[in-house]
Amino acid sequence: MTIEISAEEFARSNKALLTLLKAVTKAGKDGISTRALYAQIKMTGYGDKLVNIAERDGYIVRVRRKQKIDGKGPWYVFNILTKKGQRLLAQLGVS
Repeated sequence: MTIEISAEEFARSNKALLTLLKAVTKAGKDGISTRALYAQIKMTGYGDKLVNIAERDGYIVRVRRKQKIDGKGPWYVFNILTKKGQRLLAQLGVS
């Protein structure tokens, strides 16, 4: 079952999600680490839930990779905007 809503209504009811998607967009094609994303949008507790919602709905993809070139150091999870996320932001006129 699919329910259709207007773009304005979606934007009004999902302001936090749009803030997250805008932050991921600003990071560029390489994405942004989850920790840096939380710091940028100033959300820690609810930010985790938002990232999971965005990934579940297909707006972002989360990629795990090494940050350092020499292969040492911890794994980082980068959040990258998908085509679906780009279409959503374009449809809402958000940049």
